Amino acid sequence: MSEGKVEIMSLDETNIDKEDVVCVRGVQNKEGIDLKKAWLKDRFKEGLKFKRLVVDGRSWGFIEYLPAESAWRPVLAPGYMFIDCIWVIGRQKGKGHGKLLLDECVKDSKGMNGVCVVASDKPFMAGKELFLKNGFEVCDTAPPSYQLLVKKTKSAPPPGFAEKAKKASLDDKGEAVFIYSDQCPYIAKFMGEMIEGAKELGVPVKTLKVIDSAQAQEMPFAYGTCGVFYGGNLIAHGILTKKEFMKSLTTAKK
Repeated sequence: MSEGKVEIMSLDETNIDKEDVVCVRGVQNKEGIDLKKAWLKDRFKEGLKFKRLVVDGRSWGFIEYLPAESAWRPVLAPGYMFIDCIWVIGRQKGKGHGKLLLDECVKDSKGMNGVCVVASDKPFMAGKELFLKNGFEVCDTAPPSYQLLVKKTKSAPPPGFAEKAKKASLDDKGEAVFIYSDQCPYIAKFMGEMIEGAKELGVPVKTLKVIDSAQAQEMPFAYGTCGVFYGGNLIAHGILTKKEFMKSLTTAKK
């Protein structure tokens, strides 16, 4: 553990407007922060918990979770708690804080079947190693590199990915289809840059905004809320820079 005072702070409707959402700070991403906070306010009504790691008065991480029936990922996990995201940042990594945050989720899932989470070999949050060393195990996989992990507390059927998530394909063939949401405060900035890149390459663009968990659970890829399809194939999942995306799209066009 680090030196200094370590606290876990709960964010809710009463304090979200004045508090950090941790993974972004400052006015350089004000649009993304505002969209994220509005998204959180709607999710609090659905049972979402957002807990922040505070060390010596400063934010260094967070965990976000809610009942899996309202998860923003295409998973089938009735009776489980689902972790949307978890991060520990900067010099506070590797000091046991990830376990502290996970323990909060496990505590709040008392009486449920357990806790589950989607991780990836291309991390969009903490990697699967954090979960494996804290009692989780892989129970399902989906392309291109996603794992569904679970920590069961009751004897119950394990969670699984929805079948659509395992196909990672769309019927749309002639355009780049950008799927996005306000769940991550980085999406607004980077999706805009990726769309610019597609237009510069002369590729027709279609956008689809995911507005609720029911829609997210119907998405045809495991991330569910941030990805790009071209020629019917998933060519990007999660956030890429404009340069990275243009490279992927150029390869897909060949």
